[in-house]
Amino acid sequence: MFERHEERHKEQTVSSVRSIVICADDFGQSEPINDGIHQLVSAGRLSAVSCLSDGPCFPSGISSLSGAGVDVGLHLNFTDAMGQLGSYFPLKQLIVRSYLGALDAREIERQITRQLDAFEKHANQAPDFVDGHQHVHQLPLIRQKLFSILNKRYSKHRPWIRSTKPRLSVGLPLKQQFKASLIGILGGGALVHEAISQHYQCNRRFLGVYDFSRTGSEYFELLKRWFDLAETGDLLMCHPASGASAGDPLGQQRVREFNVLKSQAFPTLLNEQRIQPARLTLARTPSAASE
Repeated sequence: MFERHEERHKEQTVSSVRSIVICADDFGQSEPINDGIHQLVSAGRLSAVSCLSDGPCFPSGISSLSGAGVDVGLHLNFTDAMGQLGSYFPLKQLIVRSYLGALDAREIERQITRQLDAFEKHANQAPDFVDGHQHVHQLPLIRQKLFSILNKRYSKHRPWIRSTKPRLSVGLPLKQQFKASLIGILGGGALVHEAISQHYQCNRRFLGVYDFSRTGSEYFELLKRWFDLAETGDLLMCHPASGASAGDPLGQQRVREFNVLKSQAFPTLLNEQRIQPARLTLARTPSAASE
């Protein structure tokens, strides 16, 4: 099945530019993350930035993205308190509690509202899109409460929603395929169904999932494979930072990603693969529900 898909994909895209969202996550978590993302935005390497509005460096850093020509969205957070009060849980515990119906619905509503309020206060705009830190936006109850709140707040200009439905291939390492599939299974399909039924735009498919333990050259090879698979309307997630912060388990890997994305090899790869970073708010893309 995958081989037939790839043959069809190559035939369709051999002479056409494919517009995809390249989205950096975790803006607001630390100064090195903010700085790395800002540098990549300035260099034209990104088309979207996902922000932790409860992050310690969000209020001071968000002005750097004003008028930068990228979509700026809320990275909804229920797993990393970063010194904040609220309902934060280890990811595995949050998943179990959400599927068992053991989350406090009112506190979920309050936390979503607090993070949207903080985003609007400091960014001086509504979010262009909403996704989730560790993909929590797609979990049961959180997902339903999120749509309920978005419907009330943004009835006229709705943000797009990040889908985690993966685009897989036998050419990707099995460990990456499994992780991407698991993320998609844990609410990804339900999220897209609910989003489309309520007239929210979504990215088509999701790329960029891996084990966060790669050298720079290995990450570059993953990018090549993801871009080979990508189709217009897809989204590639990344986690760059210009330096590693103390206590950040992804710190060194963020720097490796940043170095690859900032290198001249990256735009060369985009040109070779005929990939164009694009804002989903400006794109006319195939519906995520069409696949």
